[in-house]
Amino acid sequence: MRTVVKGEVGNRFTRLVYPFPDDLSDEFIFRPKDYYWQMKRRRGWDGYIRLMKGSLVPSGLFLHRYKQIERERKLHFRLRDLRRHVQFKVDSLEGFQLPNKSIEIWEHQSLAVERMMKRSNIGGIILNATGSGKTMIAAIYFAIMEGSGIFVVDELTLLYQTKEAFESALQEEIGVIGDQEFDPKRITVATIQTLHKYRQSKIMKDLGNNCSAMFLDELHLQLNERTRATLKLLQPRGVFGLTATLELQKDYALFPALALSGPVVYNYPYEKGVREEKLSPGTVVAVDVMRHINFEEGELEELPYTVLYGEYLVMSPERNEAIFALAREAFRRGKRTAILVDRIAHIELIMDELADLNPQAIYGAVPAKVRNRARKDFDAGKVPLLVCNRVFRKGVDIKSLDVIIEAAGGRDGNDVKQKYGRGARIVSGKTGLIYFDIGDKAPTRGCNPFRDATLSRRRALRELKVTVDPQLWRNNAGYLFDLAETRLKGLISTK
Repeated sequence: MRTVVKGEVGNRFTRLVYPFPDDLSDEFIFRPKDYYWQMKRRRGWDGYIRLMKGSLVPSGLFLHRYKQIERERKLHFRLRDLRRHVQFKVDSLEGFQLPNKSIEIWEHQSLAVERMMKRSNIGGIILNATGSGKTMIAAIYFAIMEGSGIFVVDELTLLYQTKEAFESALQEEIGVIGDQEFDPKRITVATIQTLHKYRQSKIMKDLGNNCSAMFLDELHLQLNERTRATLKLLQPRGVFGLTATLELQKDYALFPALALSGPVVYNYPYEKGVREEKLSPGTVVAVDVMRHINFEEGELEELPYTVLYGEYLVMSPERNEAIFALAREAFRRGKRTAILVDRIAHIELIMDELADLNPQAIYGAVPAKVRNRARKDFDAGKVPLLVCNRVFRKGVDIKSLDVIIEAAGGRDGNDVKQKYGRGARIVSGKTGLIYFDIGDKAPTRGCNPFRDATLSRRRALRELKVTVDPQLWRNNAGYLFDLAETRLKGLISTK
């Protein structure tokens, strides 16, 4: 005989009624990706994040799991659905235009919004390729929605960039919460940092009471307790997560994503965007720098990674020679280029070496409004070269990018896909994207600590269904550009 567990399903949380099994919370746990290292720092912690608190379970996660739990535990959940739907001004998007009628609504954007309308009592994930107009999907949803909405970013450059995009599309004043401003409107762009900081204030509670829908931009970067705590207070009817990359086959990504929003509502991959001419075609030249680093016995295991990275990657003469040469060749050919690194020290080194090319640096310490102006100057052709660190992967909208030189040496596949996607936007006069991945090659395993990271990046790029052409660096920047342009012309001619 099955044990009956009663509960009430709300938009954001499901409340179960006692009695229920004491260990039911074990069905809603996961271990973070880096839990092993966290356990070393947090004594007594078992490595699990528990998403069920008392009798409350995030509804998106509960609705995903409860049927399986019923089967495995011989339970029966008797549920009352108390969810409320977002109300809309239209029944469908047929013939709909944004207030700014000059903005074209793409077919895949309409399809995404129509599916979101059906899931307006909880939300879901919009898994669309970078550059395919996820922000405009939010603008369409806000345009047809009754009530107020919040678009959440986690970086100040995106605060102003998104505000401008919404004001253009919706033809209304957009509120701002962030960068020492607290001025909400019907539609508000907010940083998650400021929302979380003031989550207990009365004005935040009023904001939550009137919030119909919330969007979480770059969802893969917001899967944390800070965002969960903020949503627990605001509790909008629908929450939609926007991302191009999410490892949904892994519990450490799937469970927190479901807890914040819900399952995937719509998916628009990069290769489909290229096929439908909504995204730019591109080619990858994998530039391998051969390096044999001599380590004393046991030295590689003892050196902290931060030291290894600084001494053997940031300060590598061989790698930097390739970066400088490719940047100068891009400048000579009139290509608008971004060099992507990780450390500020690397940015400073590159800026000094290439000062005659009039580069502009974009990184966290540069004020958000200065970064936003640099982005506009680049698109206007006033700045030919950007040198950026990790802020580049967070939705920065640079349309006219011709060349990316990826020199950070990281191993995160999601990070690589985000960076590649930054160059996939279409703009008049752009033929496509040339992406140089500066890799580390070694004659034998173990003599170059960045070899495995190189292989990881290349796997991630191939998952995008783009051509990855390995080439050994021989001080041959001109040849590599000729090769890349030939490959790109071939892609365009077969479209």
